[in-house]
Amino acid sequence: MGIKRYTADADTTITNAFKSNLQTRGTGSNMGRADSLEVFSIYGQQSSGSSELTRFLVKFDTTTIAADRANAAIPASGSVNWVLRMFNAVTPNTVPRNFTLSIAPVSGNTAGLVWQEGNGLDMEGYTDITRNGIGANWMNYGSSSEAGLQQWVNVGGDYFNSPSLDLDVNYTAFFEMGTENLEVDISQMVEEFLNSTMTAASVEVTINGTLLGGSTVELTSADGTTVKYKAQAGSGQAVSGSSGGYPITLFGYGSSIANSLTNLSASIANATYGHNGKIDVVIDSGKITLSQATAGRVGNTPCTFEGWEDVTVGGVLPTFFSGGQGLDNYGLGIHLTASQEVYVATADATAVVPANTVGAKRSYYDKKFFARSSEFFYKRPIIEARWNSATKDYRGDFHYSSSLATAAENLNTIYLYNYFRGQLRNIPGIGTDDIYVSIYSGSATDTAPSGAALTLVTDGTSVATALPTVITGGYVSTGIYSASFALTAAATPLEHIYDVWHTGSLVLATARSIQYFTGTIAPEVIELSREAPSTQYVSSITNMKPVYNTAETSRFRVFARQKDWSPSIYTKAVASVPPFVIESGSFAIIRMIDDLVAVQFGTGSNLHTQMSFDVSGSYFDLDMSLLEPGYSYKVKLAYYNGSIGDWQEQPEEFRFRVEET
Repeated sequence: MGIKRYTADADTTITNAFKSNLQTRGTGSNMGRADSLEVFSIYGQQSSGSSELTRFLVKFDTTTIAADRANAAIPASGSVNWVLRMFNAVTPNTVPRNFTLSIAPVSGNTAGLVWQEGNGLDMEGYTDITRNGIGANWMNYGSSSEAGLQQWVNVGGDYFNSPSLDLDVNYTAFFEMGTENLEVDISQMVEEFLNSTMTAASVEVTINGTLLGGSTVELTSADGTTVKYKAQAGSGQAVSGSSGGYPITLFGYGSSIANSLTNLSASIANATYGHNGKIDVVIDSGKITLSQATAGRVGNTPCTFEGWEDVTVGGVLPTFFSGGQGLDNYGLGIHLTASQEVYVATADATAVVPANTVGAKRSYYDKKFFARSSEFFYKRPIIEARWNSATKDYRGDFHYSSSLATAAENLNTIYLYNYFRGQLRNIPGIGTDDIYVSIYSGSATDTAPSGAALTLVTDGTSVATALPTVITGGYVSTGIYSASFALTAAATPLEHIYDVWHTGSLVLATARSIQYFTGTIAPEVIELSREAPSTQYVSSITNMKPVYNTAETSRFRVFARQKDWSPSIYTKAVASVPPFVIESGSFAIIRMIDDLVAVQFGTGSNLHTQMSFDVSGSYFDLDMSLLEPGYSYKVKLAYYNGSIGDWQEQPEEFRFRVEET
């Protein structure tokens, strides 16, 4: 599943509203331990034209998020959506209609201190006065023994708005009624926060041996550009091809290590094919230091050297994707937009009411959200990372190429999984490099590959015109490789084809190729239909346990078949029921006791609960820490029906319980 949740680590409400006596304002009060957060704007309650405002602050730990990205627990920038979710808290007060909240980063301060959450509770009488002590309020963002009292530059909080930095990081959320939850995509803001934690990184390489022809070094620069540099005789520098979607740049190697390193340095500095301006190179007596030219978050992707003798590598060059210039994480401020906060011609003499000449001469009262201290597990403020993590392995749903489909639709992607003693491991002879696949017809008994490799549809990428019998596959993740290709059916279509995975872009007849795996595929021919189908399915989860614990991530195997499937007597007698591959399936998790949706169907643009599939059917992984322990839950499934253009929820429910670790 493509979901991770991060709960707020600080939040509080700040206000300049009048206390019940309508004489004293609660500007010194703190509400950091209250179980809700509040926004309102009140016009004319104390006197004609009087102004009262409440705003709130919320902060998330981006250090944890950055660590998860470095460990590949979440995707790189551009492949994940960050959604701020806050949940409506019921209030006996009047709720506003047709209003908009502004969500903006809290700006920095000269002391470099983050506002303090505080310990106040009273949201009615504003009696928990900080008296300029610990805890943010309308006038101060906190106090410390080292720096003393810390005042906001602007009463009511300082919020980031700097057009000079060209950052579009302010967001709004419209509410028709004050009983709605808040859910808004704040992806750029989160990426800017993550960028603020980034530092430049470098790697130092000591070389004490001979550089061989064909030796390579793979580098990734701070903007995400990956280039593999490959040594060859001579001094040419030109792109010779690609590997895993990124270019290979050739550089000449000379009679000594020094000459080789000089040529490598020149290749890295090449403006067209290298990392010019992105990775800096310093050479000193057989030692080469590679540094990011711009700041990047230190990750866990090292430089990869192959064919270099006696190489010692210290430090790592991180994989890093730039999302902008970066913002220091002082949290978020949430309040009504300027046009809906109270109109004030000029700031009042007490300097607690800010001027707002574009404001409203009406009230918006009273919107509340649950705070992080709420007793309700699913109501606390969260940032939810969402991405499509589905793996689509077409080995069990392979189709011959057809003029009825587009070129992209005719491609079938198949996967190879290298498990060693139950754990995924990279193939030692491949690592993260390319792997190659050839396709064969069957023997006389149709039980093994036979004859010459089949000619495939060439696309210039995975299947080259010069060698149409070999597919260039690639590395996906630890121990997982994939290959994509299209195959045209013969006059009499083959019932089975055999995929042979091997090394080298060479035919298998040569002794230089090592064979790793042979699989079987049963291709189907695409056919037109005479009617609009209304297929119904029967689904089951074949490996569900009755109880899970919050520390585990479990894989659920979903078996589906067509409801009116009618096999022949022979098929019934000799074979198990084959799974029907659901190409677009999604899941939701619902708490049994009250039907609360713990994980909603992710059927929108990023499909974050889309199920994967392989030759055995559909599956999805569920992180049990997303669920509150001590309750029973049910899994609901939905399949996309292309004939009606919508998702259809399936009738089955699959129940389990979650307990504390």
